[in-house]
Amino acid sequence: MWRMILLVAFTVALAYAYAFALTVLIGLSMAVPMPRFWLETIPTQIAATLSWMAIWHTLAVFVASVLPALVISRLYPRRWLIASFAITLALTCLTFLPALIAMFPGASPRLRLIWVFDCLKYLGMLPLLVWIARRLPSNNAFERPLAASSRLRPARPAAQRER
Repeated sequence: MWRMILLVAFTVALAYAYAFALTVLIGLSMAVPMPRFWLETIPTQIAATLSWMAIWHTLAVFVASVLPALVISRLYPRRWLIASFAITLALTCLTFLPALIAMFPGASPRLRLIWVFDCLKYLGMLPLLVWIARRLPSNNAFERPLAASSRLRPARPAAQRER
């Protein structure tokens, strides 16, 4: 019982830390100035600006999601999908959805498309990174076979060493 209470408390703390990291990194990413070559490469100024913001915003969400994804993959080995979706769904419903509901009907189609893309990005980035983190090979010597590590190979008999 106590273990479950501690896991839930840690999950709430992780969600708050993730929300703070998202807010800070998205704010920093929007402050990155657009270089001159970007405006010269993309034909229209609006397309250049929107693509620059989308790339930096996606990178900020990715960077903010890496550490919580690693923590979730190690802390919740069986319920990683539930934990990652619960965190992302709670943050999306508490921070993103109220403004989306209030302003979506009067928004332009371009802004609606951006909001839908951002919503999908928020909901999918953390579970995707947790899934990738679970697929990474372990560096723990107790979790891999003995032949996988050169230090842990069994010693050869003396008769085979002399050959």
